Amino acid sequence: FLQFNGGEPLGEWDKDKKWDDTQILAYLNNPRAKRTGLKFLAKTELGMEMIEIKELFFEVYGKDYKGDIDFSLLDPLVCEAVVWYGASDAICTFLLRERFLPEIQKPKKDGGQGAIYRIEKSCIAATRWMERNRIYIDADKVALLIRLGQKETFEAMKEVYEMASGMLGRCITPLHFVMAEKEIKKTNPDFTITVEGDGERLAFNKLLKECQTQSKLPLVVAEDEELSELSGRVPVTKENRLGETVTYPAEYDIMSPQQLGLMLDELGIKGLKRTEKSKQIKTSKDEIDKVLAGAGNKYPWTAKIMRFRETQKALGTYLLPLWEDAHPIEGTIRVQSKNLGTDTGRFSTPGSKTAKRDGGTRYFMQGTPATYDPGRPECLLRVRECFMARPGRFIVAIDLSGAELRIVTNLSREPLWLKEFFHCAGCDMMFDDSQTPTR
Repeated sequence: FLQFNGGEPLGEWDKDKKWDDTQILAYLNNPRAKRTGLKFLAKTELGMEMIEIKELFFEVYGKDYKGDIDFSLLDPLVCEAVVWYGASDAICTFLLRERFLPEIQKPKKDGGQGAIYRIEKSCIAATRWMERNRIYIDADKVALLIRLGQKETFEAMKEVYEMASGMLGRCITPLHFVMAEKEIKKTNPDFTITVEGDGERLAFNKLLKECQTQSKLPLVVAEDEELSELSGRVPVTKENRLGETVTYPAEYDIMSPQQLGLMLDELGIKGLKRTEKSKQIKTSKDEIDKVLAGAGNKYPWTAKIMRFRETQKALGTYLLPLWEDAHPIEGTIRVQSKNLGTDTGRFSTPGSKTAKRDGGTRYFMQGTPATYDPGRPECLLRVRECFMARPGRFIVAIDLSGAELRIVTNLSREPLWLKEFFHCAGCDMMFDDSQTPTR
């Protein structure tokens, strides 16, 4: 922001000696700390309670304020605390620098980490440019994989509903799924994804949500004879396999773990676990997956539930974020490379929770699925194909593997490390190191 502000850069941010970073300082102070936010550090390290923005609105508009929490709506002439709030980030950041920097810059023998601090700062400068370059995406490949994933999701869900309905002797397909099926047949039988507003071809998950809303409107349902008939279904009360009297819903949304658990209970699937107090079926992903895996031999269609869960993950976690968060003109995504997320120093690439606001992406780069399991859905196995080089460029895959220690050893000439490369750990024999190159 300070370098690319539309005018002259405010600061020299590629020269790491010109600035300090209190987040790095806090990380070096305690690499295993779970919380390193400014408000938390200000409170724990400085004993200063930073003002919450909601408190400003409550002070200006009263405790019952329900409007937008937007700083630009506040007038500093009306509330002096607005000025303190606006300055508190800078004040606390500076004070944290004064708190941490002397400790980090102590001599090495006294526990100082000045060298590591300089390395971390130089990494920040490089990472910032890396993030600005962004990652180029093959939009056509993303669209193809979304189409494959949506088609497989729909077909798997449809088969589950049909099989379960047949076993229960009543139609349990939810109204909104029937509405979505009709819309797909009418407007988008090949499950093509389009840019929002272009051709009205919604992503399958959005279509389901829209149909869910429409299914609650009596006039919309009444216009279709099939929908009108399905809307008249009522819950069913009967005994489950444990001899308990249970009222089951008229329809099931198998996207909901809770409703999926109830459906499996009505079908008499074994292995369902219940909570101790409420006796409700445990519906966590792990619990349901165990039950489905165990029921696979007796009820082959349960594999379809596992399948649409995988395709839904492929769509929701990987493909749709790539499609929806990519820059509309450049066809690129901005991935955050976080260097302070682990105590081992590894980089992490968390997806943004506010991609529309910060220009990032929800895509979880480090979680990109592997390609070695042929049993997984095609749309999941091929996600890596979505990343490509810009026209006229190449992507090079480099895996250093065990080379890092050799590089560091050659650069540092550390005697103990050099010696270890001539030592056989298996037989404890030392080999001739006379050929070791000098600096």
